[in-house]
Amino acid sequence: MHYYYLSKQLPGLKKWPLFILITSIFFMSNAGLSQSGSISIETSVDTTTAYIGNRILLEIKMLHPQNTSFILPKLDKKLGDFIILDQNLYGPDEIDNHYQSQWQFNLTVFDTGLIVIPSIKIQAFTAPDTSNILTFYTDSLFINILSVLPGDAQAPRDIKAPFPIRKFIPWDIVIFVLALLLIITGWFFYQRHWKKTHPVIRYDEKYLEPPHVIAIKKLNSLKKKEQLSAEEKKNYYSDLSEIIREYLERRYFIRALEMSSFEINEVFSKIQPNTEIQSILTSLFNELDLVKFAKFIPEDENIEKVWNKSYNFIEKTKHDNFLKIKSILENPPTTTNN
Repeated sequence: MHYYYLSKQLPGLKKWPLFILITSIFFMSNAGLSQSGSISIETSVDTTTAYIGNRILLEIKMLHPQNTSFILPKLDKKLGDFIILDQNLYGPDEIDNHYQSQWQFNLTVFDTGLIVIPSIKIQAFTAPDTSNILTFYTDSLFINILSVLPGDAQAPRDIKAPFPIRKFIPWDIVIFVLALLLIITGWFFYQRHWKKTHPVIRYDEKYLEPPHVIAIKKLNSLKKKEQLSAEEKKNYYSDLSEIIREYLERRYFIRALEMSSFEINEVFSKIQPNTEIQSILTSLFNELDLVKFAKFIPEDENIEKVWNKSYNFIEKTKHDNFLKIKSILENPPTTTNN
């Protein structure tokens, strides 16, 4: 394997910087051409003098036959002291029976003085002979980096220590916030106390309608049932008994749902002086209890009759005077034994 160097190390770098700069410019102007056979590499920059932080374009041109492949080093962030801003690879483009590939770098540096762009190792081989790999080194180029400060400018000084700031307490804001928190806390406890002493009264919607309206609605819903079996007839009579008892409890303020039929008739006879209505209720409970407790199976026509009797009882008692009922409950009539 053969090695070809584009440039040699320049002696006496520290002693003759001006000589180094002139030599670098000479290499650039002659395109730093190095070649091996039909492969050649040129290295150039767009400027040899730049200010600190400026962009510098480094261009590496590779002239080669058609089937040439290059092995390039991986350069990500830095090239010597220079920072790589970006890099691009172009080509190959056909030029005068040869092909040209370009490798371009945008560099910058944040130091001053004569700064070198180091040599880059590039390897190449031409198909079909992949065993003969040629190695090239690009020129080392020198860039004179100038400061943006004037010549008589002083060196940067250290930043002064932080100046202690006097602590200031905004008492007006503090007092306002405390007063606001006190008001909110007081309002919270007041609302809590008020809710405890004034509980929300929830009304059962079924008590917003008169007792007879609710009872008739339930009777109409019960009447829609047809073609009842024996067990369904028993349940029908139980529902009918419960409707009448609930109506009596709400209409006359007696605990009819907790009382037997006999107890209801006895209390009702003291409240309702009308003997006709008393007899309707007594007869109604007799028929209902016969099915509920004696397991009597009524005929379909009897079911309709007992429903009508329940409806008529409600119709006849729905307009009873409340004050009259209240007076009778408070002063029940006395019976004398002869």
